[in-house]
Amino acid sequence: MLALGLSGCSLEDKHVSIVKNGHFTNYPSVTIGTAFEKFFANPQWKHFKSDKGEEVVEFTGKCQYHDVEVMAKMQFLFSGDNSFEAKFLSFNDVPQNMLMMAGLISKVFEKANEQPTQNTAKTDTSKL
Repeated sequence: MLALGLSGCSLEDKHVSIVKNGHFTNYPSVTIGTAFEKFFANPQWKHFKSDKGEEVVEFTGKCQYHDVEVMAKMQFLFSGDNSFEAKFLSFNDVPQNMLMMAGLISKVFEKANEQPTQNTAKTDTSKL
């Protein structure tokens, strides 16, 4: 009986839900969560407060970069009004610049907007 009562409840953090259900201005037709979970292997989301007291949602997932599997980490920083923006990207804990982050986001949403094919198992971000 308890399991039935919990099945309708979402235990996902509110900040994580806001990001996953959000949209980037340039990509209004697909949610961030849908696009990221389609593009990356082993997607993980978490929320925490930074040392400065800022609300941060962190996404991690695996992707291909120059034919090597890397762990990508992207952090979204919240403003006071529940808006947020992507502020940080790293591959295997090596920080990347904003141009690389913009290129990755473009690839993620390009992939999300593709029609499914039988050969979509490998995503290569080396052409960013």
